[in-house]
Amino acid sequence: MPDLAVRRAKTGDIPAIADLYVEVVEEVVHREPALRHVPAGAGIERSYRSRIDHPDRAVFVAVADGSVIGFVDAVLQRHEDEATYLLPGVDAYVEELIVTSTHRRRGVASTLMGAVEAWGEGCGRSRRPAGHARHQH
Repeated sequence: MPDLAVRRAKTGDIPAIADLYVEVVEEVVHREPALRHVPAGAGIERSYRSRIDHPDRAVFVAVADGSVIGFVDAVLQRHEDEATYLLPGVDAYVEELIVTSTHRRRGVASTLMGAVEAWGEGCGRSRRPAGHARHQH
């Protein structure tokens, strides 16, 4: 995709992130109206405002032609308790990965996932999950 850039989200990106979130939620709610609802944009914006500044989170945006066309929200999870089946270490978990419908199947999600993987490794992520596959959303 020409002119695609991925960077950490800034406060000014929050309205675009909220719009993308609502776009995808509306698709899901349409399929499962008895189980889901579309949240208010103001609540989404509050949530992402705190996520952008959280030290154990990373929100990256994909920008093309000056517009945010996708984002990924990831969080670090530290496993230090040897009483679980997980070995001690750090994992990066993706909580949201959203690409606007007009830009799907063009490698945007893969590029966003690459940013999360690099961020996780920079934060001490100790392993890649077995059978990890990249998915386009």
